[in-house]
Amino acid sequence: MKQRIILLLAVMFILCTSETPFAETTDPRFPMGTMGEPEGTIAVVSIFADDAKFDWDLDRKRDQQAFAKAYEFLEADTEYLTKQIAKYGRKVRFIWDWEENEELAYTASFKTNLGAGINSSSAGVFEADEIIKENIDTDSIMKSTGADNIIYLFFINSNGSESNSPCAFWAGIDPADSQKDYYYMYEKYGEKAEPYEFCFIFMGQAMPGLIAHEMIHTFATPDLYGESNFGVTEEFAEYLRKNKLNDIMRSEESSSKRGQKRVTGNITEITAYYMGLIDECEFVEEFGLKPSTHTKEYSAQNKVPETKFVDIPIFDPSGELTFFDSSAASSGGEAPKASVFTSELLGGKQIPIETDALTIADEDGDEDNVFPVTLSFSVKGNNALKISAVMTFDEDLMEEEQLETPRVKKSRNKITYDGVAYGITFTVTGTKTKGSFTSGDEELMMHAFKATGNYAAVLLNALMED
Repeated sequence: MKQRIILLLAVMFILCTSETPFAETTDPRFPMGTMGEPEGTIAVVSIFADDAKFDWDLDRKRDQQAFAKAYEFLEADTEYLTKQIAKYGRKVRFIWDWEENEELAYTASFKTNLGAGINSSSAGVFEADEIIKENIDTDSIMKSTGADNIIYLFFINSNGSESNSPCAFWAGIDPADSQKDYYYMYEKYGEKAEPYEFCFIFMGQAMPGLIAHEMIHTFATPDLYGESNFGVTEEFAEYLRKNKLNDIMRSEESSSKRGQKRVTGNITEITAYYMGLIDECEFVEEFGLKPSTHTKEYSAQNKVPETKFVDIPIFDPSGELTFFDSSAASSGGEAPKASVFTSELLGGKQIPIETDALTIADEDGDEDNVFPVTLSFSVKGNNALKISAVMTFDEDLMEEEQLETPRVKKSRNKITYDGVAYGITFTVTGTKTKGSFTSGDEELMMHAFKATGNYAAVLLNALMED
């Protein structure tokens, strides 16, 4: 039994510390995501999708009208983008017309109620990847259209009762600046994200400008009407609001005002900067925003290490297994109170996570049953975030020989990750004593989850070798 445990834990040790990427988005064909740079030829694939609530039936007059609007708005918005981008000296050509090219239009079906959960649940994002992967011959479309880049638009035949707004999911180097990577990093833990970049367009909210707004996101461009990616804060958004910046990414009215007849809002300097149309923007330095992914500065700051992986050392800085005193295991022991995990994030940024205390509970004196183990993490520089983890061991689960993705439960100020790996079950809980969770907090949570798994693996190995 001990030999089997050691073998399985050795496998787990390799999985947890492997140099295999778990949130890598780089694809040899699409090094900057499927939309790449705003130039050349871009193929636009339209997918008319049913979901758990809404469907398409072109025998219905209402659906015929919605289908015609999708065509009308896509034509207007691609023309708008072409002209706006041309103002910055770039030439772009969108091939989108499915009436001229049938391979640019598809139908699909989602199990997810996209209108109720696409911005709070990852299920639809994963389904979208599978739909594209299984049903659309991307390489053939790129070849036949001569496209340099490609984007996918999912049109949902909603009626305005949906609670979520249209949205875009794009790939990026830094998960904190990519909504798509965010889901893959925290909920499809251990798997590589597909490079596909796509938008969900709810027809109940569709009007000129909305599609263009969402497509601009896939050039790695943030919203400007509230807290968003790349360091955009509510304060910065309010500044733009007071100064009435007429940018399509700033004003919700610019891209989603019902009844408007034309696209309003321009691609101003800041959106042009994040799209990659210009190299500098005064707002970035003035307000401490992150550099555009299209700049050399961003590439230098976020250079992906050769491992392309988040590396969390299992041992403390001395390299010794000092957090476990095997001699005290039989009577219950307490680890040293200064063990440190240093998380090396993508781009080489460091986040030190300290474990203030590790308590090893041993109820019956059996060295094989020192669990549960409780970890209490404190994160330097973020006193509002508290993380605790509880690990237990179940030999029956070990027989499954699998490394499961964590199940995630979220509220405004509490997140719990539950998972199991080769007989070790994990419950990692994060609470905010001030404010609500940010993507950065959740990034730390996942690193704490990985650190907990590595901690347990080495702990069990030490026990089994005794």
